[in-house]
Amino acid sequence: KFYNNVKISYDDKVITCDNFDLNLSENFAKAYNNVVFKDNKSIMKSQSIIMDIITKDVKINSNEKINIISN
Repeated sequence: KFYNNVKISYDDKVITCDNFDLNLSENFAKAYNNVVFKDNKSIMKSQSIIMDIITKDVKINSNEKINIISN
């Protein structure tokens, strides 16, 4: 468990958040609280992001509309 100004970088993507949980036994990671997902095409804000560590698939979760800002 990581907290306070967490920054995750992989490939061309950067995720910043307040909290980040890494579960190696189940191969997933969860970023939550003030999540911002950036890549070379967009910026997205959401409540949480769940990532598959092996495939690098990302699920973006939000109770509200996800804000997408194109670069």
